[in-house]
Amino acid sequence: AQVMPQAVATGLFVSLCTFQAPSGTLGASGAPDGLYSNVSGLVDIPCMDAPQPPSEVKIGAEEMRAPTQVMDGDKRHVLLNSYYSTVITGWRLGWRAVVDGVIYDMCGVECDSQRTQVRLELKLQTAGAVQP
Repeated sequence: AQVMPQAVATGLFVSLCTFQAPSGTLGASGAPDGLYSNVSGLVDIPCMDAPQPPSEVKIGAEEMRAPTQVMDGDKRHVLLNSYYSTVITGWRLGWRAVVDGVIYDMCGVECDSQRTQVRLELKLQTAGAVQP
């Protein structure tokens, strides 16, 4: 029970993470409208943001995107200051993470076996210019 409080006490959790969910509204073409809003209770969560290590060990899931989206930038490994169960399921609903004002696609989310923390694998996402 003291693992995360002790980790937070180190002062390493200097970044802030906010989770956003898509509106769920479709435009005239049937495509999502691209609007997001903050998820209640998941705003400005202290976190530790670091580059994803170049090793074979990585966070569980890898999400694929449509051909009109281009994945760009380095992957990030973000450790939240506590356990947030809704993040574990929310990322599969198209949520995104905003860390220190930068918007990232959520590629994977996992928690530890004791449910004391949540780790994220994030990647900068830019929409492609190609229209179907």
